[in-house]
Amino acid sequence: MIRLAALAGALVALAGCDSRAPSDRLSAVSPPAEPGAERPADEPSSREAPAGAASADEVPELAATWVGDPTSDAPLLVLLHGYGAPGDDLVPLAAELRASAGAPLRVAALAAPIAMGPRARAWWPIGDGPRPADRGAEATPPGLVVARRAVDRWLAAQRYEPRTTVVAGFSQGAMLATELALRGEARPGALAILSGGPIDEAGWREAARARPPEAVFVSHGRADPLLAFGAAERLVDALRRAGAPTTFVPFDGGHTLAPRVRAGLAAWLRAWLAGERG
Repeated sequence: MIRLAALAGALVALAGCDSRAPSDRLSAVSPPAEPGAERPADEPSSREAPAGAASADEVPELAATWVGDPTSDAPLLVLLHGYGAPGDDLVPLAAELRASAGAPLRVAALAAPIAMGPRARAWWPIGDGPRPADRGAEATPPGLVVARRAVDRWLAAQRYEPRTTVVAGFSQGAMLATELALRGEARPGALAILSGGPIDEAGWREAARARPPEAVFVSHGRADPLLAFGAAERLVDALRRAGAPTTFVPFDGGHTLAPRVRAGLAAWLRAWLAGERG
């Protein structure tokens, strides 16, 4: 009887060793990637909606990681991470930009609402299979509209002034930031597009002519394998033609935040905070 009790106790202990959720086990052994780096993330299947995916009528709640006092009256920088990245992916960049701002600044790194896998998140699902590097001719995905409304609602709940608010995004987050600046309700004063690209290019051109952002920063790698460099050049041209002062920082590299980009973004942000537009 004692041996049977001991055996039962051992089986319970062995079962308890694997009691964590699968995502916890995988995230514990997966080293964090460089902020803004290209990620071959756990992509959502087109056959099954990822956890957190909202319908066109639903607007999900967003979580934020703050660097700086969220209740202050300081200018606000909102960071939107890329597809497949963890929600806190751009927190190191937030701290870096705030430290070099040269003026009071609070930064919020928002987490996308769709959970795709261990720590991987998305602003809207993109399905299976290869995707074109140039998506300018694509219609606006319904999920992008939902994500824009979610950021609009999050901003409306904050203490912020649109003219002293900058929205910056990387990759899919850059597309969302552009959509927000051109067609959202928040109307941020400045926009930073980091390795992004146009979607519904004709619609964005029309929206930019109707209400051009006060200042824009764009960066893109000439060897970007995921989002075409030429599409980014067209977006820069459209913004400039619409009257938006646009700083363009191309670099020799792929789908990432190169050191030159980080330095250029920091300098552009300092100038913006100092009252210099462009």
